[in-house]
Amino acid sequence: MNGLSGTGESAERILFEDVGNLIGQHHQLWGQFDSSRVLLTGVTGFVGSFLVRFFSGLRQQGVADVALVLCGRNEEKARNRLGAFIDPERDSFLIGDVRDSLTEAAISGIDFCVHAASNANPVAYSRDPVGTLMTNVCGTYHVIDALRGQASTLRRMVYLSSVEAYGRHDNQLPLTEGSDGSMDPSNVRDCYPVGKIAAENLCAGAVAQYGLPVSVARLSYLYGPGDSIDDPKVTTAFLADLKAGRDIMMLSSGRQRRTYCYIEDAVFAILLLLLRGDNRTYNVSSMADIVTVADIARTAVDLFGNGVQKVRFEQPSERVGSRFSPIQDNILDNTRIRRLGFKASMDFRTGFERTGLYFGLARGYGGKETGGRTRGQ
Repeated sequence: MNGLSGTGESAERILFEDVGNLIGQHHQLWGQFDSSRVLLTGVTGFVGSFLVRFFSGLRQQGVADVALVLCGRNEEKARNRLGAFIDPERDSFLIGDVRDSLTEAAISGIDFCVHAASNANPVAYSRDPVGTLMTNVCGTYHVIDALRGQASTLRRMVYLSSVEAYGRHDNQLPLTEGSDGSMDPSNVRDCYPVGKIAAENLCAGAVAQYGLPVSVARLSYLYGPGDSIDDPKVTTAFLADLKAGRDIMMLSSGRQRRTYCYIEDAVFAILLLLLRGDNRTYNVSSMADIVTVADIARTAVDLFGNGVQKVRFEQPSERVGSRFSPIQDNILDNTRIRRLGFKASMDFRTGFERTGLYFGLARGYGGKETGGRTRGQ
């Protein structure tokens, strides 16, 4: 299996349904993108690729004529993954690493920008901490620097940050955008949250110094079709275990609580920020989807287990444990973005089932055909 794709026509159908639902449920909003030019970085990633599909869908359905500038490191990979959604007459590629300067001429006339380029693989944080940090900091600087001359015409840039920007905190929950925590600059694993919070500060500086309209989206834990089953985060790792015929191996008690957000809902939030956001930070989460890591493991076995597979617990080695984010509750308050009209469309169990089906898992003894969506907060 290709790590960033599901298996065959059924996987494509699931993604097609999600994109179509996002367009159809909020059809009245999307005309505001008509005749616009949109810069997207990180286009082969989980969020970036969904955005490409979304804007392509707007064109195909005659909702909005959008031109895309697609920034990525590997044009061949982008074309293989997204070729069916790229219009050679409207869209252009800007191939390169965001850690290097972007060509201003190539991104002139930009109306909207979503800066999604980032190393988001926890294993890679330990293997390439310098690259992880520099992609967030230097990458964000170069995007801002290339757009600074368009401050009067750019309608909005959205930078994708992370729940990890809250660092280690005292569990005063839920976490609002004004909550803060601590980070350890001597801890290599902290390259990711340190990079995210530094990039957020660059965005604030761009607003103050250059007058750029920038919103920051602090994404909670995302999951859904289009993700990579090779990603070591729990939602994909548990499904990978079951698909390989293994038991799920828990390397902690799994009691920590988290707010999750389905990819379709997360992209809806990002699009709302492009159209309605202010120059501030917004948590992106579903308050209806507060689950523990152990809950996710049990749900995975219930939906896709073969009746023999189970959840097992094991103490991780020091090397493996060093890859983990702090074991704590991370519940993001989404009041601010709900004021812009955000409401989640997917409950966790249904969304997780769709994710497993996307990756080609068969429904197990506890799985059953879902009858629709349960709207959340």
